[in-house]
Amino acid sequence: MAHPSRLAFLVLTLCLSAFILSPGPAQALSLQVNGGGILTGATGVNVGGALYDVQFLDGTCSALFSGCDQTTDFIFQTQANALLAGQALLDQVFLNSTLGNFDTGPNLTQGCTNAFVCNVGTPFQLTSTNIVSTYNSVNSSSLSDSTQCCSSFTTVFNSGTFPTFTYARWSPAAANPVPEPSTIALFGLGLIALVFWDYRRRQAHPTGTQNQ
Repeated sequence: MAHPSRLAFLVLTLCLSAFILSPGPAQALSLQVNGGGILTGATGVNVGGALYDVQFLDGTCSALFSGCDQTTDFIFQTQANALLAGQALLDQVFLNSTLGNFDTGPNLTQGCTNAFVCNVGTPFQLTSTNIVSTYNSVNSSSLSDSTQCCSSFTTVFNSGTFPTFTYARWSPAAANPVPEPSTIALFGLGLIALVFWDYRRRQAHPTGTQNQ
């Protein structure tokens, strides 16, 4: 049977390894690009310290947001939070990269077919007269990009008929699972520490003088 102190040390080592190697809340941002090179969304977008996934979609508000109910469908329900979301798109998503020139090519974002500008609206408010207010990420091919408030659209507004506008549908980011390499490293580190500890113990208590 293993010595009690050895078991205690092993448990301590594994716990420390789990703390050091376990992934934090950060998650690498990933762009979603379809086979035609069109940007359809992104995962792991950092908005005010929290991570969200986003899809760029055309259609009526009621069709895209399950009825267009502000309290249940809109992730960001204040102008300030919608501003943060809109700016996050400009800072993190609408950039030129190896996946595509999504900054200088606004028409590469799903829902926008205009090569000059794309307005991506994050809805945050629905009035009593069914007016949807959005905070827009304005991605321009030549002018400085900006976030603008507020454009208003009725629930029957179909952004598919407007080449310069598309909706941003946000959701909390999916949980990031613990990667397998970290699990292997955790156990490996624990075993290495155990072997080192056993070696030091044997050096301190050579065979024949060790307490039984």
